[in-house]
Amino acid sequence: MNADSPAAPRPSSRARWIFAAKVGVTLVLCAVIIAYADWAEVATALARADPSLTALVMALALLSIPLTALKWQRFLAVFDLHPPFGALQRWVATGAFVNAFLPTNVGGDGYRLYASARASGSRGAALLALLSERGVGFAALLVLGTAAAAVAAADRGDAFSASFAWIGLALSVLGGATFLAVGYTRALPRLGRRLNPSGKAAKLATAADQLYRRPRLVAEGVATSFVFHLNRIVWSWVLMQALGVEMSPVGLTVAIAASTTTGLAPVSLGGLGVVDTSLIFLLQHYGAPPNAAIGAALLTRLAALPVQLLGAAFYFASSSADRGLRTATSKTQEAS
Repeated sequence: MNADSPAAPRPSSRARWIFAAKVGVTLVLCAVIIAYADWAEVATALARADPSLTALVMALALLSIPLTALKWQRFLAVFDLHPPFGALQRWVATGAFVNAFLPTNVGGDGYRLYASARASGSRGAALLALLSERGVGFAALLVLGTAAAAVAAADRGDAFSASFAWIGLALSVLGGATFLAVGYTRALPRLGRRLNPSGKAAKLATAADQLYRRPRLVAEGVATSFVFHLNRIVWSWVLMQALGVEMSPVGLTVAIAASTTTGLAPVSLGGLGVVDTSLIFLLQHYGAPPNAAIGAALLTRLAALPVQLLGAAFYFASSSADRGLRTATSKTQEAS
């Protein structure tokens, strides 16, 4: 680099401290798991896992790729973006691979945004589609978790299930009412008119109103989100069966919803440690033996490995596979 070239931006002191804090939280939580487990018993539980059921878990986990791509496709279509379905599956898998090596919870989403924006030529529409897909996905998980927690609270009478049910119900009602109110009052187009018409914020607000004008596509995206999470619950239940643990699907649903929600907190590296400790605790809360719960958390991490390996293959082949994709996508959008 010569003397005239600009220096690369350096991370701020605050960013370095935040990163160091995340590393510290991750290491502490992983150390707690390591110290808490009886690893001889965990190894025994894993060795006794039914290999055919474990293989079924891996196969069902791979379904997350086409299901994620399908629900993402629906929201891309809402904003007039039509990348090929095969490309969407590659980007989903590659995002999972990228996410495994970045110290954030949204690294994979960042890659998906980059790939879809590059192919479509519309960063704003790609961002709205991704935010919609992720938001609806979280809402679907919250609804499933809330319903399961209500059933568990009625059956078990425990405080955690009751608290989760009430908090989930409040968030679901508030979120649904806000979404409907924004659409009924046409708040987004009005906001777009009040802002600088040529500004990016105004264009995004106006474009986001398409969520209310294309209810069929949105409904398809919502339905696919529920199928995605139900698939996760099914393969998690099969995983517990593989370990020889009889567990209620209701308690398992609450454990998945609650641990996934805690993993969204930006306090560790990619949710590592936070998701695992909360999942282990909640599996025990709903009846799993301690070492089987730790084994289940390990196998849950392992179930993501085939997706990440497939994503790695796509990542290293992406330069040739995506060549000309932007042109093909533009032609598809012009024809639609």
